[in-house]
Amino acid sequence: SIRLGTFCRFAVLHVAGAPTREEYEALRIDDVIGHLDKIGNNLNQLARAANRGRIELSNADRLMLLELRANITEARAVFLAWREAVKTRSATIFVPKPMRRRPKT
Repeated sequence: SIRLGTFCRFAVLHVAGAPTREEYEALRIDDVIGHLDKIGNNLNQLARAANRGRIELSNADRLMLLELRANITEARAVFLAWREAVKTRSATIFVPKPMRRRPKT
């Protein structure tokens, strides 16, 4: 049997939709995180170039880059949370068996 707290943690992760290890690996989440990191680095290089005057960006372009960076940061945070959740999530939720009381003698 498992502790009630452990069962509750597994149940919450299951309901929240955290992937199982198999799902996580099949979805190649680590690769997705790596790609998001590369995109973020490219956006930072664009921002630095614009700040140094190497390229010209309109205010609309700058706002779009800021929004894109925020969206990428948010998506990356979701995938990182999945990576943490998958470490503790079992593919199956085990329901503890009720403890049997000893008959009174």
